[in-house]
Amino acid sequence: MADPLPVPSGLEPDPQATTPLADDAVQGTTQPWADGTLTADGAPPSADGVRYRQLRSHARGGLGEVFVALDTEIGREVALKEIQDQFADDPASQGRFVREAEVNGRLEHPNIVPVYGLGRHTEGRPYYAMRFIRGEGH
Repeated sequence: MADPLPVPSGLEPDPQATTPLADDAVQGTTQPWADGTLTADGAPPSADGVRYRQLRSHARGGLGEVFVALDTEIGREVALKEIQDQFADDPASQGRFVREAEVNGRLEHPNIVPVYGLGRHTEGRPYYAMRFIRGEGH
């Protein structure tokens, strides 16, 4: 498994957590969050610990694919960008994908979509969540 990615401040995983997600969990975080955040209805984020649930495909680019997903911790739709299958096992492609997320995450401008978080699925594939911006026809 690849080394874990650094987690943005305020989103540190629980160091006491020892139960990873099931192998068939294809969306979400690899461990529970330490802050105990609840959803708007007061329920835990997800019974299986999966934070992001893909709802539908939205767009595909050169390296990644963007899905509309539900952030189960906050109860909002987000854009979830994942590395495409054909690049998933290539370390150089994973590095470019992670650098893209890190650079975009440091940018602050009204015309730049904010990055909410960066993580890896249980099998090591990187993803990052961003604000979902609805455009015309969506």
